Amino acid sequence: MGTILVGTSGYSYDDWVGPVYPPGTDRRDFLRLYAQRFSFTELNFSYYRLPAERALAQIAAKVPDRFQFVVKAYRSITHDRGAGWEHDAERFLNALTGLGSKLVGILLQFPYSFHYTTENR
Repeated sequence: MGTILVGTSGYSYDDWVGPVYPPGTDRRDFLRLYAQRFSFTELNFSYYRLPAERALAQIAAKVPDRFQFVVKAYRSITHDRGAGWEHDAERFLNALTGLGSKLVGILLQFPYSFHYTTENR
């Protein structure tokens, strides 16, 4: 049987200050504190804006070597596929190199209207 990873969809939630993070925690410390409790998280901001390699490298530097990430694919790859989506997909994949070996997967969350067709594959 494989490894089961337990984590959450994101870690940067202001309402976690108090119940999860100590009162008064600065947002810049959320991931560091999260990584003390969990060894895995989904980065979901990448659905809303294309991440930059440098930004992902900075995120990876805040966590221990054992920590792992799944990154949600940018919306033009899964939902708003129009002209230029191939370019966005290439930029997205290039940015992921910033996570190095801490990247364990890419989440492709498709809309209900998605159909398994030759074109979509």
